[in-house]
Amino acid sequence: MTLANQTDAETQTIFEHLAELRYRLVRIVVTVALTTMVSFFFAERVVQLLLYPAGGLIDKLRVQSPPETIANFMRVSLVVGIAIASPIIMYHIVRFLAPGLKPNEKRWLYSTLPFIAGLFLVGAGFAYFVVLPAMLPFLFAFGNSVAEPEWRMDYYLPFVAQMLLAAGVIFEMPLVVFFLAKIGVVNHRMLIKYWKHALLIIFVAAAIITPTPDPFNQLLVAIPMILLYMLSIILARFA
Repeated sequence: MTLANQTDAETQTIFEHLAELRYRLVRIVVTVALTTMVSFFFAERVVQLLLYPAGGLIDKLRVQSPPETIANFMRVSLVVGIAIASPIIMYHIVRFLAPGLKPNEKRWLYSTLPFIAGLFLVGAGFAYFVVLPAMLPFLFAFGNSVAEPEWRMDYYLPFVAQMLLAAGVIFEMPLVVFFLAKIGVVNHRMLIKYWKHALLIIFVAAAIITPTPDPFNQLLVAIPMILLYMLSIILARFA
């Protein structure tokens, strides 16, 4: 093959990849748009469910402008729509990445996908039933002798959604590390060697996720992350 023909072949491959990326992105956007529109009809019920972790401390959220309620309902609908469409989103991402993987790497990727989705649900459930019910009453009661808490909708809903999303992603860490160890990107020795760096990153992440600098809420988030990192080391050793 001449140099000119080789360049044409490489250029054609690049354009094929870009066309494939466009194909996948268009279908992801259309899917999310459809699931978001459907979710809007159930947005009020979802907001009521998001009030549950507050333990009855909040009857209704406060709004300060006429369009604030519908704007927040649309945000909630978008988050729920993305959650519903996540299996299809994951499918298109995997289909785009699969051609660049070896057969055994594809096999491990496909086999870990259901467990990764399951761990995301476990993490979100942990935040919903354990972390938030402990964190929200603490934040509600803190300083209430000098300030009356009136939580606004456009602050409360993004905060709860952020906690659920962060916990879901964090709980996926062991299986992601397991897959990376299977394809040779990381190993258990590397994870053990850099455990101090990982500990620092965990506490920084916990400080970013939690809204206050108090050690109680930070430890509430950091301790599960540390345990998950230890589990990641064990799984990487088996991998």
